[in-house]
Amino acid sequence: MKRRFNVYLYISIIFYLVVFGLFALKLSNLYNNHLKEINNTNRELRLRISSIYLASPQFESEFFRERMHQLLESHDNLVSIKIFSPEGSIQYSLVKKFKNTFGGYTDLVKDKFTHSFLVVYRSPISLGERNNFILQTSFRVISDKELYSLLKNLFFIIVVFLIVSIIYGLYLLTAKTKRGKVQSQGNLFSPLSGLVWEEYLDVTLEKLLQEIRDTGKDLSLAFISIDNMEEVKDRDNLYLQIARLLLNNFPSRTHIFEWKSGFALILPQIGVDESIKRMESFRQKVLEKLFPSYRATVSIGLSSRNGRNITHSTLTREASLALRKAIREGKNQVIAFKANPMKYRELFQKQS
Repeated sequence: MKRRFNVYLYISIIFYLVVFGLFALKLSNLYNNHLKEINNTNRELRLRISSIYLASPQFESEFFRERMHQLLESHDNLVSIKIFSPEGSIQYSLVKKFKNTFGGYTDLVKDKFTHSFLVVYRSPISLGERNNFILQTSFRVISDKELYSLLKNLFFIIVVFLIVSIIYGLYLLTAKTKRGKVQSQGNLFSPLSGLVWEEYLDVTLEKLLQEIRDTGKDLSLAFISIDNMEEVKDRDNLYLQIARLLLNNFPSRTHIFEWKSGFALILPQIGVDESIKRMESFRQKVLEKLFPSYRATVSIGLSSRNGRNITHSTLTREASLALRKAIREGKNQVIAFKANPMKYRELFQKQS
């Protein structure tokens, strides 16, 4: 279940990165497209305001104010129009207020949320014979409707993913509960292979290490991988044949486990040298009995306690490293991780 959770975690991270990346890309494209339109609109506004002023060359005149209001309302994304004198003082100011969700009105120029979606232009404008005025226009690049539509789609996608995640989590929990009920009733073994469930490996290994922690007894762990499994036609039958060989050649059934697509074997009170001999003998039996029919071989990685005060995670990590080395260097062989107990004790004393 832990492995499935890790897979789900990686998928979730990738999912959120992709979703938020697409959201940012959509928002950026929308922003840039509207910005091009606004640039054209701003140029037109300069000409129209100049024409209005020529018809009535007074900022306070009713004609100028009425036409400017009409101009502001005719562009949905236009927020404000301001005209500054050459000295920098405001000669005319008109700001559009928008209805908010609470029934009131919002000044978008002062609103912190939408301010990041505003763009401001300052450009010289000719008003009759006076050429030194500055026109300042503010535009809202992305409207509330467009922004809320994007957020709504984002929210919908995330909610759907969360619902699927909850369903998947309930499925894993139910599956684990069902398996736990079967195992609590005394069935610790897979009905398919006859071996102990993989979930019991860490618990059993840690328990055995605790029992021998203050003694001089040893313990070894072997990971067994079937070589070139993807090339075998009858994989299930081959798996069962090797499982049967393990059960016939190693006395303690409770120490033989399903492990990934292979097997794990705990060898209590057996050091690394003796473990190498036994696992080499097992490898030869696989070769003799199964190679003629399945062209099957196995790679085996070993590690042992070897007088060290270690946890199950250290032992499994070392056995995994040994197995990867056996596979990488040609397969069909036994490789053991041999730790130096003296160096380990020195390192442990320095760290403590």
